[in-house]
Amino acid sequence: MLATLGASREASRRHQAEVLNPRHEVNVPCLDKGDRLLRRTLFVAAGLLATLIPVGPAFAMRADPGPQAAPAAASACDVFRVKNPFRQVTVRNYSSSRIYTNSSLWALASCGQSSFTVPYGRRAYAVVRVGAESDCYGSGTNQWCQARVLVNHVEANPVGSEPDSFAFDSNNGGQFDWQAHSFARARPVLFGCSARSGCTYPVSLQYKVHASGLSLWIDEQTLEVDVTYV
Repeated sequence: MLATLGASREASRRHQAEVLNPRHEVNVPCLDKGDRLLRRTLFVAAGLLATLIPVGPAFAMRADPGPQAAPAAASACDVFRVKNPFRQVTVRNYSSSRIYTNSSLWALASCGQSSFTVPYGRRAYAVVRVGAESDCYGSGTNQWCQARVLVNHVEANPVGSEPDSFAFDSNNGGQFDWQAHSFARARPVLFGCSARSGCTYPVSLQYKVHASGLSLWIDEQTLEVDVTYV
C-alpha cells in the first residue's frame, strides 16, 4: 500500500510540473532520401549561379570590336597531326592577317608550309583543303586574286594556268568586302616509298594577285592535308 501511495504522489508531481511548464511539440515533416538530395542539389546550384552572374558596371559586356579587330598578341602557327596505318591528317591554323601584293611571283602563305610522310613500300593520295577570310581589292574592276597548292613542288590538280587561272577572290566588291573562301586540290604519290624510315613530301600554300595594284588580305586561314595510304 505504501508503494501505491508513493507512485500516486510521483504521478501527481509530474502532472503539476507539466501544467506549470507546458511542452510545445512541433511536427517536423520527415523527408525521404530523394527530397533531401533534391534540396541539397538546388542549394548548391543556387550558390554556383551566384558566383557566375556578374553584377555591377565593372563586369558590363564590352562593345563588339568588329570582325577585323587586331588580336591581343601575334598568333602562332597552330599545328595538329594525327596518323594511323592507313591515313595521316595535318591541320595548320593561322589567325593573324596578312596582305599580299605580289603580282609576278607566288608568295608562300603565312603558316602555309606543311608536309606528310608515306610509310615504306606504300603509295599515297593527298587531298589539300584551304579555307580563309579574304578581301581582294584595288586595280580597277574585273580582276582577281589567286591561290594554289604545291605537293612535292608540283602544282596539285586541278591546275589553274593562264589565261584561265584560278580566282580565289574577286576585286569587284572593293575593299572591306570580307568573305569566306575555300578550295581543294589533290595529287597522288604514284611511286612506292623506298626508304625504310618513310618518305616525306612538302606541301605549300601560295598566293598571288593577278595584276599590279591589287591587294589580297588574308585572315583566319586553315590548311588541311589529308593523305590516304594505298
